[in-house]
Amino acid sequence: MLTSNAGARESTLRMPDQIHEKLFALDGLLEGDDMAPTAAVMDDQRQVDAEFETAIRKFNLFLADDAKAFNSAMAARNLTGIVTGEALEPRARRR
Repeated sequence: MLTSNAGARESTLRMPDQIHEKLFALDGLLEGDDMAPTAAVMDDQRQVDAEFETAIRKFNLFLADDAKAFNSAMAARNLTGIVTGEALEPRARRR
């Protein structure tokens, strides 16, 4: 699987890391707390969910379009392409 470069300046390369960092921040707010999450925390969670689903859609489009085109171009030159794996499925939403 392609991964991002945490040291890269381009924010599009860091999107998975940004989502990961936001999830850790939410976890830090909720860990060990006996109280229900605040409205602000729930808003943050919805935002992270939306960003996560957008990142998955973009990754799946990359697999379907860019990686497929790259592999076709490589095959036309009798070269090996990349192994992409399956498209990702977003997790089921909790209600």
